[in-house]
Amino acid sequence: MIKKKLVEFITDKFSLERSRVFKETYASMLESGLLRLLLVSYASHFFDLRFCSNDARLILFKSHTHTLTDNAKYLFLYFLENQLYDDIAWIACNLQTYSLLKNKGLPVLYFSYNAYRRAKAIVSTITPASYELVGWLKYFCLWHGLPLKSALWLNKYDYRLYNPIYRLLYKVLDPALFSSNFYLLSPDGTFRKVLKCMFNIEDRMLLYGPYPRNIVFLRHIRGEEINAFSSEQFPDGLRKVLYLPTFRDYDHNQNLAEILPLKEFNDLAISYDAVILIKPHYYVDYASAMRVHNKFSRIIVLRESKDVYPLLRDAEVLITDYSSVAYDFLYADKPIIYYIYDIEQYFKYRPAFVRFDLLTSGPKVHSKEDLLTALRKALEGEDEFKKDRKILRKIVWGSFAELKEAHFRNLAESILKVAIEAELEPKST
Repeated sequence: MIKKKLVEFITDKFSLERSRVFKETYASMLESGLLRLLLVSYASHFFDLRFCSNDARLILFKSHTHTLTDNAKYLFLYFLENQLYDDIAWIACNLQTYSLLKNKGLPVLYFSYNAYRRAKAIVSTITPASYELVGWLKYFCLWHGLPLKSALWLNKYDYRLYNPIYRLLYKVLDPALFSSNFYLLSPDGTFRKVLKCMFNIEDRMLLYGPYPRNIVFLRHIRGEEINAFSSEQFPDGLRKVLYLPTFRDYDHNQNLAEILPLKEFNDLAISYDAVILIKPHYYVDYASAMRVHNKFSRIIVLRESKDVYPLLRDAEVLITDYSSVAYDFLYADKPIIYYIYDIEQYFKYRPAFVRFDLLTSGPKVHSKEDLLTALRKALEGEDEFKKDRKILRKIVWGSFAELKEAHFRNLAESILKVAIEAELEPKST
């Protein structure tokens, strides 16, 4: 009964689909020693007690989605492909992910107290959970998007920091928020200082490199098809348009029928031999988006828990809003349309870290009519922002504006050196 109440308390703020996934995940974690690990974590963090195994060598990888996705997925695959280190594993917090990786022959461990005792480092796409403050672990945060909008320390609406209990723990017991064992991946472009402020960290805690998921714009990586969409899954010969919106703090049930000109979208896609693929954000209630699925011949709604990056590589046009996926898509050097129908309300809840109008490279449209016009132009080959995209890519990604294999190799080796050998002063590639 106590464990059931804990799961309900943890997940009561999530959308229906996300709540279902997280309830299954946290229920499983509680059965596998979450509370024990939580107690050990605080004892280790605040009293410098060590509970690790004498042969702790594992590097564990995990994603904030609790599935094989995002930056952690691609760095994990890179380690495996290049055989950089023997003792790595994906830490699965639910049976679905565990079974998927096990069946594919990938190294995977089910979440457990003993798995963390054997670990030397965690590589993740989110900040450390309360049970990951253990003193013997080095924590590498790859994060999951460049911070155009406010989050963490610079967002007063972030309940994770502004909940009274968390404020006490972070501001009184641990004013720096993270321990000295925390490292953050950052490009060396314009967002470096923003990330420092957002995470409230020092320069020595930064590791410079590209986002691992962007390796798809350089080449195929072995295993990328696992838990991912690919062009082969959709009608052959059709041009692909992706709509990837971010979430809204004030609306977790985005009604696509109200937001998008669906019938006109469908007609336009038929006229230009295209298909429009809509992937709701991970935080949005998937059931709401599914109401338009299968209602139109050229509009497909994608499940939000699967990896979209192999598909993003093959898209001809990206439609987004305030999502940092636009910065990743700069590597594709293809048209980006910013559909910002609610810009005033959005930035009321998520104030911008940077000038949105300056750090975008594509038409910014506010109405359904203007969206249709911009998409039609893009499908006809009009591209007046090509030069702007190249400039913006340099501003955002710095010395990683032109992706090279060495960038990913150096990032992996830097993490390995810090995790297993001695601490490293980060340096730009």
